[in-house]
Amino acid sequence: MELHFISTGPFRYMHMIAIQTAIMTQHVDRVNLWYTVRPSGIYFDQIAPLVVLKDVVLTEMPVFKGKTPTFQFTHMKDFVMWKVLDEIGGIVLDLDTICIQDISDLIKDDLMTASLDVEDYESIPFPFNSAVVMAVPNTHLTRSIRRFADASIMMESIPWGLTGPIILSTIALENLVRGFKITPHLVFNPFGGNEISAIYREDPADIVELPKETRVVHLYSKVAPVFDTIDAEWVRTSFSLLARLIKQLLPESAWNIRAPWNEEAYLNARGRHYKGLFEVIKEIVPANIMEIGTSSGQTAIGMIRTAGQFFKEDQISYYGVDLFESGKPSQWELEFSGGFVPPKMDAVKARLETETQAAITLITMDSNDLPRSSPESWPKMDFVYIDGGHRVETVANDWKFVQTLMHEGTVVVFDDVFEELPFIGAKITVNTIDRTKYDVKISNEVDDYTHPWGRLRTRLAVVKLKRPDEPRAVKPWAKDILTKVIGR
Repeated sequence: MELHFISTGPFRYMHMIAIQTAIMTQHVDRVNLWYTVRPSGIYFDQIAPLVVLKDVVLTEMPVFKGKTPTFQFTHMKDFVMWKVLDEIGGIVLDLDTICIQDISDLIKDDLMTASLDVEDYESIPFPFNSAVVMAVPNTHLTRSIRRFADASIMMESIPWGLTGPIILSTIALENLVRGFKITPHLVFNPFGGNEISAIYREDPADIVELPKETRVVHLYSKVAPVFDTIDAEWVRTSFSLLARLIKQLLPESAWNIRAPWNEEAYLNARGRHYKGLFEVIKEIVPANIMEIGTSSGQTAIGMIRTAGQFFKEDQISYYGVDLFESGKPSQWELEFSGGFVPPKMDAVKARLETETQAAITLITMDSNDLPRSSPESWPKMDFVYIDGGHRVETVANDWKFVQTLMHEGTVVVFDDVFEELPFIGAKITVNTIDRTKYDVKISNEVDDYTHPWGRLRTRLAVVKLKRPDEPRAVKPWAKDILTKVIGR
């Protein structure tokens, strides 16, 4: 028996997990991954050596004109599924399923079985779900559904689910005594579409357990938006049933695959003015990075991963300065960060070492107690990001210390240049920087943050040493013309 997955869109983290759990649990001769467009990315790279890759060539399908990508991906998967089951047979699993136990023994004397959305199949018009379908090839069941799907694809318009749950349920209910087997709801689909949120719950008091008879869980990616955001960090930290299942089923080496750095997601979450920070990183590609104000480490990860796109990440050194858990509420109030809950340094370091390949050094230190010279063990920094306290005196102390770590090519970026509130943040310090010695540029990107007391408008400032003017090189042909014109 063969097991099939069908990829018709972007290949995500949970798609990798789906295939890995199937490989771990199913007693089949081979696992095939059929695709309409060859997948790519780090998650596909993990499973490509483990499956048989099958390219599907599709003709033009009129029904897809003007439809959303989700509509196209879903119905395209149905079209390929019925073709595969009719010609080869076996098991087809959606890429939003995870396998708990083997299901290959469930179809022996029957011709087809599929997952139910509900416990009582007579309670709704279309009770069968096409997330899990098992079939013997070239039977009246596979031929009937395939012919219908082939014809539907050529129509001008079809409703959602016509080539999946609707036709499957119609054929199933007509053939219950002619080879279609009803498998209990809890075996393939313990949480129906209305209850699927239970598997993602984080509250320990509200966490559910998986029924013992469950063999495959359908995760309903279309109605669970969190599905597309899951990554290794989520699995590592989540208390949900889904995260616990992944860790129970797979070794850490299989699920702990770091997500690609998503700069756009960071900017959308934190603010567009941070774009200038990453642009500087891309321009200078620093090997030694320092950050004053490491906090949770999210920006550190972004800086390291951005530099790592152009330089070997394991040769990058990161130095982070923060108060971490030693900070007191009075200090946060003094720095205009009241209510801030500091992370623990050990947890931040563990996160940075897990999500990057850089050498990590973290220092617990108050900016107002920074030494007047850099520690002898520290190298000169290629890049420094100042994003610590917001008190004017604190930013000034940070700048004094950073100057001891600069070489002639070092670039320093100040966050918190508050245009309309000069009495806090970096604006006063930036304005006092000697322009005869340093180039100072205020970034174009600006963010407005709303607070109870009003608007906080902020930018970045980019600072680097001025380079001495170099004499302009004179080309040989120009020298010859000058000699003829002026005689020397």
